[in-house]
Amino acid sequence: MIRQYEPVIGDKEREAVNEYMKDPGFLTEYKRTAEFEQEIAKYLEVKHCVVVNNGTISLSLALMALGVKAGDKVIVPNLTMIASINAIRFIGAIPVLVDVDERLLLDLTKVKQMVMLDKTIKAVMFVSLNGRHFLDADFPKWCKKYNVALLDDAAQAFGSCAIDGKKIAGQCDIASFSFSMPKIITTGQGGCLTTNSDKLAQKLRRLKDFGRDCGGNDSHKEFGINSKFTELQAIIGLTQLQSIESRVKVKKYIYNRYCTNLQDVKGVKFVKTDLQITTPWFMDVFVPIRRDKLIEELKKRDIGSRAIYPALHTQGTCKDFIPKEKLHNSLIYASEGLWLPSSLTLNGSMIDSICDNIKEILNG
Repeated sequence: MIRQYEPVIGDKEREAVNEYMKDPGFLTEYKRTAEFEQEIAKYLEVKHCVVVNNGTISLSLALMALGVKAGDKVIVPNLTMIASINAIRFIGAIPVLVDVDERLLLDLTKVKQMVMLDKTIKAVMFVSLNGRHFLDADFPKWCKKYNVALLDDAAQAFGSCAIDGKKIAGQCDIASFSFSMPKIITTGQGGCLTTNSDKLAQKLRRLKDFGRDCGGNDSHKEFGINSKFTELQAIIGLTQLQSIESRVKVKKYIYNRYCTNLQDVKGVKFVKTDLQITTPWFMDVFVPIRRDKLIEELKKRDIGSRAIYPALHTQGTCKDFIPKEKLHNSLIYASEGLWLPSSLTLNGSMIDSICDNIKEILNG
């Protein structure tokens, strides 16, 4: 059985956890968590990293730190995981659904038009879907000009770079990453927020710890919630970070191998992806005809695959936020998108076999 995804947790992680448990100490976040934050910040080329309990609450905390309040409007792409819109709704803000472009990313032209027309929009949540980032280097400056906060839901983009070649973590006001099971490094659950702003970093640390001025006291000058990390997660994360460069390399190799094998196959399309700057999370292809049939037939051959996210405006939980504008691209990509097996454990012969099966099924 080739699963669509399985994590890589090995002897090194187990040994690190066992070694820590020999010396009784804090299980909640402490020195190892601080070390994990420092190492992430170093790798992502950003000044501050704040780890939290998951990559969904991280988005809510980021919006709160950016001053978004209940009733404020936040732009979000119509093609993304449900967590993106849920994080907005969780704090009582109002999601504004905007269509995606040909790279499956928020259509920045439409975003600019909307911000110009609606002065009540307080923030833009960009989603670096499958590791891809916006190609408009001036967009953050444009947002500042119009006093709109810019948050990057970069849950799937750990290791990706912006158009200037620098890591995406510092491109927006705040970037949010996830360490859930399928991510390039995982701590089971967990996430982090990155920023180059001292003020925002301080705000985030208070928000994740009940609004405390600092740890070890019960002085609360502002609202906050408990979103802290654990030392056990930090130990696993630190161990996984040791191999991050090879993990990034393998992800790019897998994507490129799929592209090479399937580039001339009728009925299969790829999103244009620059592997010099993009680290794919899952291996996405688009099958305009018989996508669901392909999923079914692959399953019969013990090959796991998964349909991409439904367009948000088609989800029952989002029925109150359907805009008047047409959301054509996200609807099409949602109906055609497919994630192929994407585990770091895949080798060349396994990928070739998967592709041979896809060719056989589609030709049949």
